[in-house]
Amino acid sequence: MIRFSPAIFLACVSLGAQQTATPAPPSKTVSSLPAGVTEREVSFPTDGLSAPGTLTVPALTKTSPKPPIAVLVAGSGVQDRDGTVGPNKFLQQIAWGLAQHGVASLRYDRRAKFAMASFMAHPDLDHEVVIDAANALAYAATVPEVDSHEVFLVGHSLGAQLAPDIVAMRLKQEPGSVRGMALLSGVARPIDVVIDEQIRTLGANQGGTPEQIAPFVAQWDEVWKAAKDPATSNDEPIGVGVKLPAGYWRDWLKRDPVATMKTLHVAVLVTRGIKDVNSLHEDFVLLSVPGATAEEFPGLNHIYMPISGVANGADVMRPGTVSPQLLDKLAGWIAATAASR
Repeated sequence: MIRFSPAIFLACVSLGAQQTATPAPPSKTVSSLPAGVTEREVSFPTDGLSAPGTLTVPALTKTSPKPPIAVLVAGSGVQDRDGTVGPNKFLQQIAWGLAQHGVASLRYDRRAKFAMASFMAHPDLDHEVVIDAANALAYAATVPEVDSHEVFLVGHSLGAQLAPDIVAMRLKQEPGSVRGMALLSGVARPIDVVIDEQIRTLGANQGGTPEQIAPFVAQWDEVWKAAKDPATSNDEPIGVGVKLPAGYWRDWLKRDPVATMKTLHVAVLVTRGIKDVNSLHEDFVLLSVPGATAEEFPGLNHIYMPISGVANGADVMRPGTVSPQLLDKLAGWIAATAASR
């Protein structure tokens, strides 16, 4: 049995600031850019800032049709463009895998990574994720090598939960500008319910006893109690491990991705690894709205890497490779959606 580790446990259920404070080296399993694929550093305007990112373009010839492009949106925390988790660069692997399937991509540093002061001046999910992602979609359509009519959003974890809000914002700016959104490992239920389950499941999977897990549950219960209390000022810092203004948590509590999805008219892909304990089967079912393409993958964890045994937080900290099953599904869905126009 794995010994209960509060340090790993907190890193998994907090906002994840520990994960990307110092970018980790590339995983040994993906050490170089695939043959024929090109990358270049780019930046795009967003909310008075300039967001730095990386554009990945598949191998092209003079007769190749322009490829579709996917904007990759990371999960929670102070995330870099590569989606660095321990030794793994999750979004870099996604970008390179998509390029091998003929799909271009844009990945970029989260605002809290390159302009923390700007985020803290407006501590809500719009300024943390939604505004910048919508502007990334706008920029992606201007890339000369890609098909400007085939722009997709690929969100992971928090990026998946907020994908409907991101697409709604972009479509309000320019109707018809987004062809589809892929929700990888997203949650649909209220975030207080989700985090409570994450605490209990990760704690148990690490070998923690109910007595050891109970204090973490109680700490988060206090966060949600304060956030839901009208007497708590929006500016009051609350949280476990990472403290943010109460208004931030209130904003997260009110997000309803399924309700927003039902107002949109874009193609939808929903995926989940069956060994994922950050998003559960219940979330997968709720996000799989009528008309969506949906698939769960046996043996894969939260970052779509195969693991033995149960997910316990340490599984994402070991070097690994994103499953070809996920890459095939994602790229195939993008290609089929683009071809259906």
